[in-house]
Amino acid sequence: MSKPFSYEVTHVCKQSGARLGVLHTPHGDIQTPIYMPVGTAACVKAMTPREMEEIGTQILLSNTYHLHLRPGEKLIQEAGGLHKFMSWNKPILTDSGGFQVFSLAGIRTIKEEGVTFQSHLDGSRHFIGPEESMDIQMALGSDICMAFDVCSPYPCDYDTARVNMDRTHRWAERCKVHHNREDQALFGIVQGAFYKDLRIRSAQTLADMDFIGYGIGGLSVGEPKPLMYEMLEEIAPYMPYNKPRYRMGVGSADYHTEMPTCANPTGCCAFLMNIYTDPAYRRKGIAARIVTALVEDAKARGAGSVLLEATDMGAPLYRKLGFVDAKGYMRLEM
Repeated sequence: MSKPFSYEVTHVCKQSGARLGVLHTPHGDIQTPIYMPVGTAACVKAMTPREMEEIGTQILLSNTYHLHLRPGEKLIQEAGGLHKFMSWNKPILTDSGGFQVFSLAGIRTIKEEGVTFQSHLDGSRHFIGPEESMDIQMALGSDICMAFDVCSPYPCDYDTARVNMDRTHRWAERCKVHHNREDQALFGIVQGAFYKDLRIRSAQTLADMDFIGYGIGGLSVGEPKPLMYEMLEEIAPYMPYNKPRYRMGVGSADYHTEMPTCANPTGCCAFLMNIYTDPAYRRKGIAARIVTALVEDAKARGAGSVLLEATDMGAPLYRKLGFVDAKGYMRLEM
């Protein structure tokens, strides 16, 4: 009997070590490297499943935290699982909900058992630990699920990074013990912030746990891109050669075109997510510098305006930087 998941490397670049490969899943093959569109709440904004298929999309990502809060994994399970719920018959990856939970600074408490937090929707209290994250993702029925991890912020001192990494490893073990869906692949997540020895130790520890695939988390969280590339180069030799790798959360401003106006003659817009700063590093101008750098980059790329999703906590900062409130987001005209 063939395994539901397997990964084959089809080519390796002699100069860079970059790989071409194929990840076989119950809902189809994924050619790697691959761009994975985000369908946070079981849909990609402004796109239908048919349109996603027509443009050649091979896999979609959905968000465990958001789906758990609304509409809830039980309803999705009763609807036949996430594939039927969103009318998508190709592979789906769900994240663990860890990053979203840990970004709720001030309304969450982290302990060894897991995280207690308040919903950003109605303030209700919830708990997610490694076992709960596995239960939610197994109920959703995605092809690939992620272990529950602790994402360290940038900047981050060594001791905090080490504690978060060690907890990530313990939680990974608990996830693997609890997870029992053979038609769903569980990926471990490498952490260690921006310390080479921690990153290498994390890659080695998780490789020994023999996951089907591996995520590389805790990067693209505000650090300079050369530092992100340095961390990736450091851990590459320690990642299992015959397993798929998922570089999590990488991205910058997203660009799209709207109808040109007198305020935006180019019609080019940049779209940013809310900037999260760890509480220990707030009031130091970090978020302001990140947003300013992204805005300058958008200008250089010809964008006439910048749209930004903002929390109530972040909105005052963005107003100081020139953003104005719009329906459902904030906007800056160049």
